[in-house]
Amino acid sequence: MDAPNLNQLWADLIIAELVRNGVSRAVVAPGSRSAPLAVAAARNKRMEVLVHFDERGAAFAALGCSKTGKAAAVICTSGTALANCFPAVAEARLSATPLFILSADRPPELQECGANQTMFQQSFFGDYAECAITLSCPVISMKPETVLAAVDNAVAAAGARGSGGPVHVNCMYREPLAPDVEAFPRAEDYMKDIKEWEAGSLPYTHAENRPELFSEEQLTQVHDLLQKSRSGLTLIGGLATPGEQDAALQLAQYLRWPVFADITSGCREKLADDIMISMYDVLLHSEKFRARCVPDTIVHIGDVFVSKRLQEHLSGIRPVYIQLTPRKDKRDPMHCVTHRFQVDVAAACGQIMRPGSAPPSSRLLDICAPINREVCKTLARITTDGAAFTELTVAATVNECCSRGTALFVGNSMPVRDLDMTTDRCKASVVCANRGVSGIDGNIATAAGVAWGTGGRTLALMGDMATLHDLNSLPLLERVGAPVVLVIVNNHGGGIFSFLPIARHHDVFEPYFINPHDWRFDKAAAMFGLDYQPVRDHEQLKDTLDNAFASGGSALIEAFVARDENVRAHAAMLKSVTETVDKCLGM
Repeated sequence: MDAPNLNQLWADLIIAELVRNGVSRAVVAPGSRSAPLAVAAARNKRMEVLVHFDERGAAFAALGCSKTGKAAAVICTSGTALANCFPAVAEARLSATPLFILSADRPPELQECGANQTMFQQSFFGDYAECAITLSCPVISMKPETVLAAVDNAVAAAGARGSGGPVHVNCMYREPLAPDVEAFPRAEDYMKDIKEWEAGSLPYTHAENRPELFSEEQLTQVHDLLQKSRSGLTLIGGLATPGEQDAALQLAQYLRWPVFADITSGCREKLADDIMISMYDVLLHSEKFRARCVPDTIVHIGDVFVSKRLQEHLSGIRPVYIQLTPRKDKRDPMHCVTHRFQVDVAAACGQIMRPGSAPPSSRLLDICAPINREVCKTLARITTDGAAFTELTVAATVNECCSRGTALFVGNSMPVRDLDMTTDRCKASVVCANRGVSGIDGNIATAAGVAWGTGGRTLALMGDMATLHDLNSLPLLERVGAPVVLVIVNNHGGGIFSFLPIARHHDVFEPYFINPHDWRFDKAAAMFGLDYQPVRDHEQLKDTLDNAFASGGSALIEAFVARDENVRAHAAMLKSVTETVDKCLGM
């Protein structure tokens, strides 16, 4: 490994070791102090680099890429550049997504003395980082093995090969920052102890994380609980990998209990018709259904659900609640779980499926399945041709136009809830959402990162306020090398507040919560060279999506909806669903 100076050599080692660990994507936010890292990434032929001027967007783009299974890094300079990565770090931490923050820092003599663009950066993210490492300014007395081992430690903490979170590697540099030739003492001897590493392709320290499995005692306990069940229910929350999804599907089929699958689970398209209860959220609006849907045992695979109604319903029942999760932190907002197992989900599901030991069938299946079929028909009538153009119809149309091979990113606030409520079969090949902290910032950048990670077409659905939060990420849609079709639901303000109790307080509601505006996004699309199309009805949206897909490029589609009409539409939809449910129950 030939480098012009010691700063550059250390940066080259960091990037090379990340690549050897499977982290072969980096988003560079240009800066002077981080020049060694940026140059190292740019010149490493195995590292794919994306450049973005804004660190917040850069971090969210890397996060989106990591959500697809391709762990990515962010390279940023010192000062507030690092602080701008914090929202994405928080989301990565709470969604257990690997994310690598490589920050440049000023040397010790420039710390806490008023030096330009300098702040305290060591352990900057606190408990939000799975691991925080500060590398001192490169010196010849510190062996290259130290640098390689530090990177490997960060990779292991981030869980780049599985569930994990963000890590921060803070790199102090003195000048020269550019890759100018500057001889350093004993340069020819500096790398002699890692010649074998140089000649190979494996990481210096290869960490093999063994999957957490059930002990025999735990497995016996789980089987005993399952055998006692007569009204079992399977819940499939957000899952990180296709392997986890396949295992969850197999376990669901093995149990043969009714299945509630979250929109982010990646399982709604693949579940068997006779066990999938796709409309569970709206079914639970019916008091009579809630009275009949009382499981005695729950097997919950994966993360928490979007549906608040489901969480509230289960909190009032207190069944035997078995949760299988790879995460070490608690993911149980209603405090319902009675048996929590931190396991490798795919392996643990396989352990449960012993031949000849399937638990009894669930009485709930005969209740839930027929009602779900009828409610699907009711929702189809409400959200398709001839229906008023509302946020519900936009969500339904987006799913209708999705296809295998298309990734779907769903923004927070109303879009993810509407899609969860109205979607029977989710047709996208990948479904991503920032449900760790559920913020509306960074959504455009995350969608772009999803496209970058999958390398294929991505359809993104988000609201006008989320779009306003992240306008400066629009250039990413043309830079990631894969088309992103962005559908913006513009209700001219914070429409979700219309569903909350604050809406009754008229003196403060409109100006301080809705924060109404009359902006549209055609000028923003033009500024960044994106195709733009406004739509105002179902057929127009469907045709525009078809045309955007056929063009093969990125596009911005703005769906204009009326905020008041949207509130009425949700109320009418829930009323119709409840009537259908009650009729099915003979009440």
